Amino acid sequence: MFTHVSGCKQVASAPPSPFGQSLVITSIREARRHVWLTATRTLSFPVPEFALGIFTIVEKVLELTLRKLLQPDGFRILVRTTAERETRRIAAWKTAINAQPLGGDAICLHVRLLFTLLESFSLPATPTGRMTQALEVGI
Repeated sequence: MFTHVSGCKQVASAPPSPFGQSLVITSIREARRHVWLTATRTLSFPVPEFALGIFTIVEKVLELTLRKLLQPDGFRILVRTTAERETRRIAAWKTAINAQPLGGDAICLHVRLLFTLLESFSLPATPTGRMTQALEVGI
């Protein structure tokens, strides 16, 4: 990590990348936002439109119901996905779910919070995951 002074504000930045840009993190909020954006590159979220958001929530409830009825292996066979892809999906969702309530999501909508809460039920049950669910219900 290199530190340089930008105006009167001290900014920490990483060494320049091969692409000629340097990653600058000026606050914890920006770091969380960066983690959120990185995790959500492979995930889909509801759009800000009300009707499409409701449709996405209904679709997620149906998917969650199928996941619970068929168990993880049965659902994976039904949607024809691999164990490796499922592992990547779980890792991306864990990261996104942890970053969202801490300020990572710039578009904070009730639909998106509900969506991530529903998605958190599709992840393996852990004490940390349940605490995050409780936090999202509180928000």
